[in-house]
Parts: sequence; structure tokens; C-alpha cells
Amino acid sequence: MSPSWEQVRVAAAARRFGHEESPRSGHCCRAQQAPQKAPRRPNVYGDSATVRKILTELGDTWAVVGLSTNERRAAYGVAGVLKRYGKRIVPVHPKAETVHGEKGYASLSEIPFDVATVL
Repeated sequence: MSPSWEQVRVAAAARRFGHEESPRSGHCCRAQQAPQKAPRRPNVYGDSATVRKILTELGDTWAVVGLSTNERRAAYGVAGVLKRYGKRIVPVHPKAETVHGEKGYASLSEIPFDVATVL
């Protein structure tokens, strides 16, 4: 028994819109499936204990790559927060600008002292 013109038209429309038709029922398979949710990952960066651990255990001298005098950049704000928490900030930028009162360097290899953390 061959399919009717109506069944052929519905199947063609379903394929055009990315749906698959079930060979038994003639219904769209995707419409019957429950939508799958992406697995949730824990937010470790918003966890205050993790932030406290990072600020207390990773050393006092932080090189911030890409840090410039542009206050709109995220690196500028992050460096300001680290400075408020007593960290020494080392700006690393090709222009080697002074940022937050700290002398900048054009590359990590030009820094003449040890750096605990590179951000």
C-alpha cells in the first residue's frame, strides 16, 4: 500500500523543517521526545571559599597580561581588586604602561623579579 499524497506532503514538510517522521506512526519523532537540558556545572568562580583561597594562597605578586590604562577593559578592574586586597600588580602589555601605580613590562620575560601568579 503506497502512502497518500497528504502523507507524502506532510513528510516532505517535516524533512524541510528538520523533523524526522516515525515510519510506524507517521508522527514527528522530535515532538514526542522530551527536551534535553544541558548538564549544570557548579559555579566555582562565584564560590566565596574558592575566591578567598585564590586571594590568600596564590602569592602576593601577580602579573596581569594585557593590562593597560584602558579602564573599560576587564583586566583593569580585576587588577584594581587585586591591588585592594594587597597584591602587587605587574602590568604586562606591549606598550609597557604604568597602571595602578606599577611599572609595566612589554613581556613576561622582561620582568626582573619573581612573579607568583600570571593572570
